[in-house]
Amino acid sequence: MDRKEDSLHDLMGVLHKVYDHGIKVEKINIYDTEKVVEVPTCDVTYRIHVIPSLSEKPPPSDELPDLRSKPDEDPFAEPFAPAEFLTDLDEGYHSLLNKFCFLPEQFVLVSHRWAVQADPLEVEDLWAAWRVLKAMEKAGRRGFVFVNVGKLSGASQPHRHIQPPAQPHVLPLPYVHFFTPLPGTSKHHQPAPSTSTATSSSTPSLSSSTSSSSSSSPSSLSTPSDPTTTPSQEITPATLQEIYETHLGQFESHGAQPESEGVRSHNVLLTLRGLHTIPRKSRDVEVPVPAHLKNLLIKKAEEEKEKKQKEEGKDDDEDDEEIEIEDKLKFSINGLGFVGYFFMKPGCDRLLKEFGLDNVLKRVGYERKE
Repeated sequence: MDRKEDSLHDLMGVLHKVYDHGIKVEKINIYDTEKVVEVPTCDVTYRIHVIPSLSEKPPPSDELPDLRSKPDEDPFAEPFAPAEFLTDLDEGYHSLLNKFCFLPEQFVLVSHRWAVQADPLEVEDLWAAWRVLKAMEKAGRRGFVFVNVGKLSGASQPHRHIQPPAQPHVLPLPYVHFFTPLPGTSKHHQPAPSTSTATSSSTPSLSSSTSSSSSSSPSSLSTPSDPTTTPSQEITPATLQEIYETHLGQFESHGAQPESEGVRSHNVLLTLRGLHTIPRKSRDVEVPVPAHLKNLLIKKAEEEKEKKQKEEGKDDDEDDEEIEIEDKLKFSINGLGFVGYFFMKPGCDRLLKEFGLDNVLKRVGYERKE
């Protein structure tokens, strides 16, 4: 495929073609979803994707990732295979198909130059994300962009990258946190004012921007019944940078502590309506496993083990190691969790549903101070 500079005018069309090609030549690893479990709360409906192949994935390491050192093998470095390259952006980004897809047609924006995922975003990063959102809108697809910044954010790769799932954002954001509606966004599409009822509900609240235009409660993202939400005023790179830097400047007053490099880990969510940031206090959450669910998890693990043995033509007696489940299970949460997306092995959907997904996010993000 020819590499045309800044061909965002047909980004979604190119994405569809490259994705289909990658499937045909088996260059994409797809984590097939067995079922989607919807978990409604007072303010949001979460979606847990149950993925059997995650049964083989080990729990998160206690060691946090090194997001500053350039790896010997950088998965985001050139040359790119035809089955993954999409297009180039003027802002110094390549767009690539994600070779490990949890959602259909997942792709990433990767910086041309070496930049680290541990540092706050620069104006070029924000503007590249915004222009991709507009390209999605032009193609009739509402999406969002998320970025994991810092070692507590859920980031795993050190090379600077931005993730714009080409998915409709049918969920309202689960949290009140730093949110600023973009200039020109109509009042109809801004979050409702914060109320004591909202902040005392089962959905916990995260740190919220204190600017007069954005003291607000959870933002409802566009749903299929909503019109496309586009600010009536032109958005510039300086607009996005000012909002983002304002949020970063308010982190400390809400309790966010810097890490060893002086960076406060956070997740960034950008939609056509506003910029959201979530300061992080932990990458992982440990969830206690009650006895009745421990038995369920063992059963599910045994079923997946037996299924794999049959696929590989092995006898059941070849691997008779007893499956054990710890008293607590650890889960790593990145930016997708704050848009209501969770990807779990069988059985863990029940565990998290009983523990409460609101509680999961509350454990890893700083709560808002009234």
